[in-house]
Amino acid sequence: MNPAAYRKKMEKQVRAAARNMKKHAAAFRKASTAKKRQRALAGVGQLEEARDLALARRLAANPEEPTRLRVAAIAQLTPLLADGKTTLKLLIDQLGNPDEPAAVRGAALMMLKAAAFHSSALQSLRPRYIESLRAAAEATNPTLRQRALGVLARERDAPTLNKLENGLRNPAKALVSPEKALQLLSYDPKRDIQDVLVQMVKKPPTPEAQQQALRNLAAQGGSRRILENVLKNKKESKEARVIAMAGLQSLAPLRATGLVENIVADPKENESLREAGLVAATTFGPRMSSEKLRKGAAQLQKSAKQPSTRREAARYLAKPPE
Repeated sequence: MNPAAYRKKMEKQVRAAARNMKKHAAAFRKASTAKKRQRALAGVGQLEEARDLALARRLAANPEEPTRLRVAAIAQLTPLLADGKTTLKLLIDQLGNPDEPAAVRGAALMMLKAAAFHSSALQSLRPRYIESLRAAAEATNPTLRQRALGVLARERDAPTLNKLENGLRNPAKALVSPEKALQLLSYDPKRDIQDVLVQMVKKPPTPEAQQQALRNLAAQGGSRRILENVLKNKKESKEARVIAMAGLQSLAPLRATGLVENIVADPKENESLREAGLVAATTFGPRMSSEKLRKGAAQLQKSAKQPSTRREAARYLAKPPE
């Protein structure tokens, strides 16, 4: 298709989309029932006219309207976020209101997260926003609670981080799963929870919690020994040992080299872990190269059950010794 024909085609599609948007916007204004309004919003894309946006805001604010319509109306409020504080205050108050449906509060949070990127007015409402986030972080709905906690953790909100830490030390007070709490606490690298992390590794409440604790430990200095112990322990899960291997590569590359050599060369080791060791030997820093590694790789290339392991062994062996 030549450029002129392509341009005409695109212009035709744009005009058709504009007509479709106007049609659905008109249907939204004139609808006699909530279902018809919701159907119109589903097809409109984005409302643009001031009168339509004002109607959407009224619907979003009205607790007597159906929840699904209110959620759809909230999603249309983007053009109003930069026009002042009225819409932002509405959304902030909805987020913090425990009497609002979780779906409405979640929709409000989504819009506020978007507003954080392009609305200077939100900064002036920050204390109000933080208070609403804290209220949402105690919601009975787990999805809303976790989303609010995520925003607060990224803001390094001290009361929230304290609650997350307390939940790890006293599971009866936990707001989220231990692995999620550890992930959120990692936004505060200065927080000292070394004892909690070590306990999670030694006596994990879930495999996922142990894995996240290892990731957190790998980001800290002084954790070499516990990572080394996990990597050497054949009773630990393959997933935990792979994380420990990666962390040890960062914290103590020389020590990691010897352990990786032993793993790759050991035919009794987990095959996937041996493959991970070959990947580490090939890609982490200066490429590891030793007779022990090459013998282990040759054995894997010949007899490994997994095709990916055989391929990784061949890739390692294809490079000349250094």
